[in-house]
Amino acid sequence: MRRLLLLLAFTLPVHAAARVTLLHFSDYHSHALPFYTEEGTRGGIARAIGYLARAKKDGALVFSGGDMLNKGAPAWSDKYGCAEWPWLNGIVDAMAFGNHDPDYGADAFAACRAAVRYPILGANVTTPAGPLRPYVVLKKSGLRIGVFAVAGSDFPQLVKTPGFSFGDPVEAARRTVTALREKEHVDAVIMIGHEHLEADNRLAAAVPGIDVIFGTHSHLKRPFTQIPGTSTWSISPSQYLTYISRIDLTITDHRVTAVRGELVPVDEYLPADISDDKWGRSQAVNFPYTAPAVDLDYDRTNNKYIYTTTRTTNPTRVDVLQSVWRVSLGLQYDF
Repeated sequence: MRRLLLLLAFTLPVHAAARVTLLHFSDYHSHALPFYTEEGTRGGIARAIGYLARAKKDGALVFSGGDMLNKGAPAWSDKYGCAEWPWLNGIVDAMAFGNHDPDYGADAFAACRAAVRYPILGANVTTPAGPLRPYVVLKKSGLRIGVFAVAGSDFPQLVKTPGFSFGDPVEAARRTVTALREKEHVDAVIMIGHEHLEADNRLAAAVPGIDVIFGTHSHLKRPFTQIPGTSTWSISPSQYLTYISRIDLTITDHRVTAVRGELVPVDEYLPADISDDKWGRSQAVNFPYTAPAVDLDYDRTNNKYIYTTTRTTNPTRVDVLQSVWRVSLGLQYDF
């Protein structure tokens, strides 16, 4: 009998733990430039892309929580549209639909969507072109990671662009998590946006089976924590690329067995991505919106940057795209 037990001990399969890193940013709102905060200089699209691209090469999965545009304030996207979206091709694995992403109309959103290779998710979102994908299953290190997004219950009031409609987020989440768990047989379920903190907490309680909810929409800086009364973990990176959320999952035998999380500040200690090919990628965006040109001037007396509207132009001109990238790198002004 003892010999049989020893034989079984050596022949039963051993399920090794696998690990995967998840990175997430949200509510960028066209804040391409670094800016001052009480904690020092934060943000900057070039810094963020540099960090995310390096982590991507190391095997991380990268997500955007949505609200990549913001019409009017700041004026960046009025001039450049969604020029930055294709810079994230090959880096971002999926993006949540945010309420500001159709700010410039259905045609502009369709053009921005066509310019990227990563899916824009919304389990309860229907656009003029049809429903968005509810989820995506990503394979990494032998794992199957299910990723989904929902639009918050306030989207019908916030999104004024004709042709967009929104279903109940809780029902959509329940339907999606069931599909991911029972049909796709994923090892972990991740929600990447886009609703307020209180709604995230209610959703986690109402829909079991979500391992991580990345905070969005409320623009809050919140540390890594477990949502009370649930097995779901959450973290929120504030806004405007101030921080990037990082979560490390350990998965054993098809379930999450350990979770660690932290907020990574996007500051001068993150080396920027200085690749010139960003300009070429941006030329592919045929952004159908003509806006007042916005010039960026540095007021050295008052140590600030001034946007001035001067004329009408096409936001996708190649000459201004080079300026976008140089300014976002910090090459055209001093801090």
